[in-house]
Amino acid sequence: MKISEFAKLFGIGVITVRYYVSCGLLLPEVRNKQYRFDDRCVKDMEMILWLKRFDFSISEIQSILSLMRLSNLTAADDLADLIRILNQKDLELKEKLSQAEKNILALEEYIGSMKKEQGARLSKPSQQGVPIEMLPMICCPDCQIPLSLRGADIQSGQVVRAELNCSCGYQALIQNGILVTKGGTISELDSPDLDRKFYKDLPVSWVTLFQRSFNWMLTQYKTMDLKGKVIMENHINCYFFLFARLSELDPNAYYIFTDKYPEMVELFKELIERQDLGLKILYIADSTFRYPLKKECVDLYVDYHSINEHSIFNSSQDIFHIMKPYLRPGADVLGTYFYFASNSPSKRKLLHEYPECAPANFSFSHFQSAARECGFVCEQEEAVGSVTDWGGQNRNFTYHVKNDPMHLLSYRYSLTDK
Repeated sequence: MKISEFAKLFGIGVITVRYYVSCGLLLPEVRNKQYRFDDRCVKDMEMILWLKRFDFSISEIQSILSLMRLSNLTAADDLADLIRILNQKDLELKEKLSQAEKNILALEEYIGSMKKEQGARLSKPSQQGVPIEMLPMICCPDCQIPLSLRGADIQSGQVVRAELNCSCGYQALIQNGILVTKGGTISELDSPDLDRKFYKDLPVSWVTLFQRSFNWMLTQYKTMDLKGKVIMENHINCYFFLFARLSELDPNAYYIFTDKYPEMVELFKELIERQDLGLKILYIADSTFRYPLKKECVDLYVDYHSINEHSIFNSSQDIFHIMKPYLRPGADVLGTYFYFASNSPSKRKLLHEYPECAPANFSFSHFQSAARECGFVCEQEEAVGSVTDWGGQNRNFTYHVKNDPMHLLSYRYSLTDK
């Protein structure tokens, strides 16, 4: 029979049959440069499949078939050789079974511990508020004077609820421990990632590249002395670098986490509270990007896709210009910038899908010139790599065109010019 018929008979691919022929496991006749498989090949294939059931390797199957072909197992010592090979495999399978049973027990114990952890995290955490020691950082974005508190609910040294007012008319609220500002607009094309699909829908190649940039940033982060310092990360709806590294954060530092969506801030606040790490955190829900913060209060600003994300929905002003007033002289910016080539089809698709997008967004040269214009100098940079695979179902990168490289630059800048 022909190779296609032979493959169909055993429910395997033609490529597999050819591989077995190349290994000498099958010995078909060759007629007119085509294989012809006879009853002997059928018997050999049946033996091959039978041996594979017991996890025999290709080399082991070669040894068994060679022994059977050369001697037909007519002599006692030939049978003894076959029995020895089979006994050795029997011992190997028993060892694997024993190890598998041990692995099953270990896995069941781990699953049990994870279920306990899940139960603990599903339980309602104790609600945290704005740490009293962080109140001096909060002030009117226009007047730069402290906001007055009315109707404050203070629990365990934290403000859970309060009205915030300035004599100029500026108002904000503390609700459920979150500082919520008023006003501001959000693009109709934007949306909160409440199911966290931005993370879960990334293809493997993208996750690998992201992890490289995360690792580089973490290495830089660990070289900084942040005791008593203020660390800020915004646009946490998109990607949240510090969230995945909470256990490694200095409890003696102060943290500010912000996003335009109150529901995203609330989601991450609850996830963080469940871990009960004792971190001092000010959560801000703000879509105005006029943060009610004292100028020059931030020592480290963390950017993971924040610059790109902001400029997708805002054509007027980039994050460097927005954040500069809040950074003290000498402050660090640690982040990762995404960019395309100047003739990128992804860039054209981006500007088509998001009419509000800044034309220079995802431009490496613009990123560098904006940093220099704001007085940032480069301390470290790392070209992490690029991805060409399509972004899959991830709605954060619908504009990416397959085979068009999206590059990642991880960087550490410092602010020298105020």
